[in-house]
Amino acid sequence: MRWLISILISVAFAAGIILYYQMFIDFKAGQAEIEILNQEMQDYQKLAELYQDQEEQVVIVNALWNDIKEAKLEPDNWLSYPLTMGKTLEWRDVEKMMLLATNKDQDGNYWFRPNQLRISRVVVVPDKGTKGEDVETGTAPGSADLEQKNSIQMYDLDMSGTFLIPKTN
Repeated sequence: MRWLISILISVAFAAGIILYYQMFIDFKAGQAEIEILNQEMQDYQKLAELYQDQEEQVVIVNALWNDIKEAKLEPDNWLSYPLTMGKTLEWRDVEKMMLLATNKDQDGNYWFRPNQLRISRVVVVPDKGTKGEDVETGTAPGSADLEQKNSIQMYDLDMSGTFLIPKTN
């Protein structure tokens, strides 16, 4: 009888271990599924936030639609004139070009769409005479002070873009 009881207890213990192992595996699988579902939920929340942001942008654009129509911002209503320029100019000329490119309200009724704008300062020394004398002063070259006195501040302007002018009907 003892053998029978010890066999039954051993079988019950083995069955308990097997059931515990199966429950542990099911628990781990459930945890993994919960992690996957949490990740999916976070992904859907991010997607919902993106859709919300896009909806807000659509509302903003729709609010501006009437203003866009009034300004005639349709591509067919505009003339396009490309500009590419690279010159060395004095400051007053650079200033005029910058004023053209600022889209400030002027009589021309145009807009400038810049692609590139680069301004760099350069120092220009006037040409020398044929006999080694400075053309303007008539003195011999070589003095650093003299060259600095005669140097002119110029600006390299590299500018490209498109002038947009509304068509007149």
